[in-house]
Amino acid sequence: MRQIPIQPVLLDSLVTRVEEGDALNEEELALIGRQVEARPDSLDWRLCFAHALINSDLPQKALELLRFEGAEGMHEILLHIVRARAYGAMERYGEAEEELKKILRIYPGHADALRALALLRLREGAPAEAVRLCEDVLTTDPLDDATKQILAAAREAVEGTQLPPEAGAADSDAGAPAPMSRIERLSLGRFVQKLREALTACGWKHQISVRGLELFVDLPVRGMVRVSIEPFWREGRGTDAARAASVKRLVDELTRLDREGLMPSQNDGGLLILPCTPHNVPRA
Repeated sequence: MRQIPIQPVLLDSLVTRVEEGDALNEEELALIGRQVEARPDSLDWRLCFAHALINSDLPQKALELLRFEGAEGMHEILLHIVRARAYGAMERYGEAEEELKKILRIYPGHADALRALALLRLREGAPAEAVRLCEDVLTTDPLDDATKQILAAAREAVEGTQLPPEAGAADSDAGAPAPMSRIERLSLGRFVQKLREALTACGWKHQISVRGLELFVDLPVRGMVRVSIEPFWREGRGTDAARAASVKRLVDELTRLDREGLMPSQNDGGLLILPCTPHNVPRA
């Protein structure tokens, strides 16, 4: 069956979303995959597809897509960077670092490689080194906004000045939440993915509102409950280990809630129960 041509405007929109770090659904990934199939010699489309797969929590498929040699010049650098992203997403930090070092051995001050290495160090739990790497980048490019965001997160981790959950809740009640940075959106996306995996492993039906930072979960005994995920997401920002621990704590609190049939206070485990009515429960 003849396929309908894809409108350039739609492709441009998808590419922009990939560059911003957004996850794509299966249909959107398939559209970009078709461009790779139609242009097998285009490294640009192959790299774009690899970034899209990583954004969508499919780093292993991205690595399979990148199993080729012969890239030269700028394409070789971009290939090492996207491979580093894939390895980092799989928590294979040693291999991610080696990809970045291949660039830095040739171009010691390469900003993209240093920035990626800084983010890697931050995720590994070494924020002080991330700060140093970011400062190296900003020495040559003081207007690099992406590096500034990583630097702010790294300094926050070093100084231990993360916003307490109670303060975050108060800010949300006072008005509309401030727009998230790209780093925050990436962090939230990874947290939501880990949470979905954990809830699915428990066998609990659930829906997550990313925009509202809320979880609707059907517990075996208590039934449907609605809770805020914001305190747990903020607690787990920075490293994969912290994120996993925060997700585990949230699931443990839900298990305790269901077992005891009690409503814990905000200060007892940090589980914030929200009103749950037929009006605000999302349809499956």
